Amino acid sequence: MGLCVGLMAVAVTAASANWGVDPAVRKWPSWPYPTTCSIRTFDPIAIFSSPATAELGSTPGERALRRFLRHPLIPWVPRHNWRLLYERGRAAEFVSAPLSNRPAQAPEGLSFVRRAGHWKWLGSGPCLPASVVEGHPAVYWDLPENHPKLTPETTEIEVNLGPGECASGRSQNERAHPVFTELEGRLLLTIWLTPVHGFQNCLGLSEPPLKVELPGPLGDRTLYDGGTYPPHWAAGRPRY
Repeated sequence: MGLCVGLMAVAVTAASANWGVDPAVRKWPSWPYPTTCSIRTFDPIAIFSSPATAELGSTPGERALRRFLRHPLIPWVPRHNWRLLYERGRAAEFVSAPLSNRPAQAPEGLSFVRRAGHWKWLGSGPCLPASVVEGHPAVYWDLPENHPKLTPETTEIEVNLGPGECASGRSQNERAHPVFTELEGRLLLTIWLTPVHGFQNCLGLSEPPLKVELPGPLGDRTLYDGGTYPPHWAAGRPRY
């Protein structure tokens, strides 16, 4: 009996490990931009401060999530620790906990829609909350591996841009708009791209790093990519 109780306690602890505030919110308790995982935007601080217990909720979308998790069509999704991103009318979207700022470790997102009186699973995919600047989702960036070390005197950097929308081979560097924000003594560089319109193919394009001027010497500030929440430390290991 003692062994069974112990195993049950471990299982309960594992299932509820991320039910509180996400660790990212403790480090980044404010954020200058709304974020998005697909189409709709949301306040990341409000969402990721809430308990990750949506699979226990009572709204129509939360009940649909609970039914789906009993027998998921995609077996790798977590069974516990889900947050509600939004639920309006006939649509709901959820994200698993915890957050990550690396694409390969992004939490799972699940979407549901109500059709003909029944809630159905619409789709899934990684959720790496992208900052939305002037109505456009940001692209993430990294310093090249051979980039000179950042110092207090640094006034210019070069960055490799992550993938943006399909644009038929149009240059991302030429469409890039860097935006700087200082947040609690840390400097965020957020880059969004001028959107393209009409049908586009996903032709790849190899470009050199984009040169970006800082708004003055870096000083004692730490530079982060503000394109995702949580942000990525600029001098950290590349995410690609």
